[in-house]
Amino acid sequence: LARQLHLEILGAGLTESDLLPVKEILAAHPGDLEVYLHLRLTGCEATLRTGPSYRAAPDEELVRKLEKLLGEGNAYFTPAPEM
Repeated sequence: LARQLHLEILGAGLTESDLLPVKEILAAHPGDLEVYLHLRLTGCEATLRTGPSYRAAPDEELVRKLEKLLGEGNAYFTPAPEM
């Protein structure tokens, strides 16, 4: 059962406006899954967990839309880590 949504975002010179389409897609699929952004920029990586207002539904349509924007394989569900 998926409990997290991970988004791999690649690109140098990434701006806030580049992430607006991601925000809009997530807003159209609200739910309970935590969303993690894995930013891969030239020479560095960062992983950010989004706030509660960006939680998403475990929806394959959501993944299809995000993959169309970010590239195939760059949006995926994972189970929550066990405590």
